[in-house]
Amino acid sequence: MSSGTDDEVDKTLEDGHDSEPSEAKAELATSESESTDSSESDGNANDVPEIESNEKPEDATSAEEQVSDETESSDSDEKPIDKKAKIIGGVIAAVIVLLIGISLLPCRHDWQEATCTEPKTCKKCKETEGEPLGHDYAEATCTEPKTCKRCGETVGSALGHEVGEWTIVKEATCSSTGISEGVCTRCGEKQTKSLPKLDHTPGDWEITTPSTVSSDGSITAGVRTRSCTVCGAVIDTETYRLEATTSQRNALRKAQSYLNTMAFSHRGLVEQLEYEGYSTDDATFAADNCGADWNVQAERKAQSYLSLMGFSHSGLVDQLEYEGFTTEQAEHGVSAAGL
Repeated sequence: MSSGTDDEVDKTLEDGHDSEPSEAKAELATSESESTDSSESDGNANDVPEIESNEKPEDATSAEEQVSDETESSDSDEKPIDKKAKIIGGVIAAVIVLLIGISLLPCRHDWQEATCTEPKTCKKCKETEGEPLGHDYAEATCTEPKTCKRCGETVGSALGHEVGEWTIVKEATCSSTGISEGVCTRCGEKQTKSLPKLDHTPGDWEITTPSTVSSDGSITAGVRTRSCTVCGAVIDTETYRLEATTSQRNALRKAQSYLNTMAFSHRGLVEQLEYEGYSTDDATFAADNCGADWNVQAERKAQSYLSLMGFSHSGLVDQLEYEGFTTEQAEHGVSAAGL
């Protein structure tokens, strides 16, 4: 080995590498030394028996550690879930046991006092004790029915006031109600009641708008009213139509003709028509339905006399009465004429 090396060194020197003899030799020496050490090391390795090692490759160890970490992580996730389920189950079981225990305990009664219709009753368990109290009624009065003093339940109706004798303090009329008073024999309270209005007392029918007969004999309906003789209120109003015969219609037309030219009293008009040959019935029908205002006729007659001659008040009244006017009509006519 060293002989071959020397030959290579010599050859190198011969080829012209004289400029670096020392460096070449140094490198050669170093290479030889390393080669010798390597041979010795191999020889020693072959002499020493192999010892089985428990150490694993680095890659295998890392894989096993990763699997171990994943397993531990999975176990750590499952453990909190199992623990929570166990806690919930324990709580439920405790509540059930508590409820069962409470149900087995005797009730600490909270009593509702007895009423008229219900016995004394526990508000919690509904256990009862004793009997209902029953109603305690106060007797009915004039204004209140029979009433339980405890619960207010009523039976029947109030008795109402009972007055022995009523005294009229205001008479009723056909236009206003009356008032009577009395004292209740049961409670002593003063009572007042209203008396209804009295019925009207009807008078005779009075023509307000006469039914007339025209010159051609046709009849126009009129209006008549009836008033109360006590209060004067109009209590009835109706339309009416003359039911006249031909002779009555002729008498009516004649009467209207006379009234257009001169004044007449009712009696004087009837007499004038009778003088014309009409029957008393026809003449009366005409005077009743001619529509004359006899007070106005008295005024006209008084003025007619005064236009011809002088009269005293009483003398003119007598003259009008002679003409058939009533005393009231004559007085009205004379006064209206200025006497």
